[in-house]
Amino acid sequence: MDRSTDAQAYGLMRIDATPLALPVASLREVIPCPEVLAPLPVPAAGVCGAVRLRGSIIPVLDLRHVLGLPPAAPDSTGVIVLMRHEGRLLGLRVSAVSGMARVAADRLHALDIAMPAGAGIATHSFETEDGVATLLDAGRIASLPGVPMVVEPRTESRDGVRGRREPVLLFRCGGLPFGIAAMSVDATVPRIALRDNALVGELCRGVIDHHGHEVPVIDTLRLLGMGQAADPAASAVVVLRFAQGLLGLMLDEVRDIAQVAAAEILPLQPLGLRDARLFRGVLGARDGHGNGNEHGEQHLLLDAAALQADEILSALAGLSRPKAAKEAVVAGAAQAGAAIGGRPYLTYQVEVETASPLTQASEILVYPAHAVPLHERRDATLGLFTHRGSAVPLVCLGTLLGRPAVLDMASARVLIVEDAGQRVGLVVQALCSIENARWEQPVADGVEASLDSMRGLQPLVEVGTGEQHRTLPRLDLVQLVRALRREAASVAQAPEARPTEPAALSAV
Repeated sequence: MDRSTDAQAYGLMRIDATPLALPVASLREVIPCPEVLAPLPVPAAGVCGAVRLRGSIIPVLDLRHVLGLPPAAPDSTGVIVLMRHEGRLLGLRVSAVSGMARVAADRLHALDIAMPAGAGIATHSFETEDGVATLLDAGRIASLPGVPMVVEPRTESRDGVRGRREPVLLFRCGGLPFGIAAMSVDATVPRIALRDNALVGELCRGVIDHHGHEVPVIDTLRLLGMGQAADPAASAVVVLRFAQGLLGLMLDEVRDIAQVAAAEILPLQPLGLRDARLFRGVLGARDGHGNGNEHGEQHLLLDAAALQADEILSALAGLSRPKAAKEAVVAGAAQAGAAIGGRPYLTYQVEVETASPLTQASEILVYPAHAVPLHERRDATLGLFTHRGSAVPLVCLGTLLGRPAVLDMASARVLIVEDAGQRVGLVVQALCSIENARWEQPVADGVEASLDSMRGLQPLVEVGTGEQHRTLPRLDLVQLVRALRREAASVAQAPEARPTEPAALSAV
């Protein structure tokens, strides 16, 4: 994915259905708005009171008034976004925070608004998954006539030394509180239905369209060994950036963008965790020193670097790219897997779960609706379809191997395998997963296998991690397609068995 290097991170918020944004560097934290704000008698338009926070009294500006939006409903509370600018703080009253977005400079559209000097706080707009967001300028907000701000208090970490703070996106998933470094987040996507696609399985639950790319979305709870999503179709998504592309994590809701010091992250013992390496630690609730977060509960912090280094997740992220880049990414993932003793394998169903090297399937497709069936077929060939400028035969892998044929085309998947510039679509019952090999049974190099030999016992491969590992038959798809093409060429050179001509025709 060709993403611009000048992309900046913005925190997203809403006033009712109106999306707004501020640079992440201008956000201190987000706190619940109390039912009644402390009175603050200042003449500035839009100042609606003050909020007490850890010994400080912070003025609050109602952005509805400044932006000319309708007043809030009587029972509306919302949240207060603490904006920082040049060592001073101001609370901004909004309806909710809605996540993060990284936006390249060429996606920002300047707003030329004729307003009095210092009053134009909106500078740009840009498109998000939630609509068109208006970018606000912290400096211009701070310069509004008569708006008071307070000096940002010095925050001490547990050892008494002021630490560098980083933004962390806090969210809930399956009712559980999580967090992840905000700078690893490309965007958050509101609740939209996940679309089915060839990658769907136990871990990958669907895809979303995100700025022109089809992004795989995984079940966060299943990844972490903490259950599974109750309703994948109605989940929100946080999109993470990988070197290979983009990958979405399912979530319930975004809660906050908090500034966190390293000293506030408590170490997490691995007891009871299936994969402790995916966790960075625990962020606790605010204590008497101002450490932690405002939500009154602990948040499990995911380790973005560990997620981005995982071969399986990286391979899935690579599938969000265009085909030309995808093949290079998959090949790179295979080399990375080999360096630690296990290359990625694709597992699928052909009566039994079977594994093949991930690099052997250049693409994975749903069964094409426009395929031309061959009704009087005498072998495993189901039909033909056009794909990327060529006619591709669809071959039932089960029939080819002497196993039950694929009957349910709604759940079937097509593995595109290329050999000598020719493509063949191998139809399997369903996809299972992408996993690293733990062990592979050695095979002789340079031996051309026949179809008959490949219908027999296959070499084995052990895939998976921890207690989830299993031993599966290993099928070389390129060798299979090569043997299939050799057999087809041999049949084509043999004398054709034509139907006997009717006597009336032979007499002509």
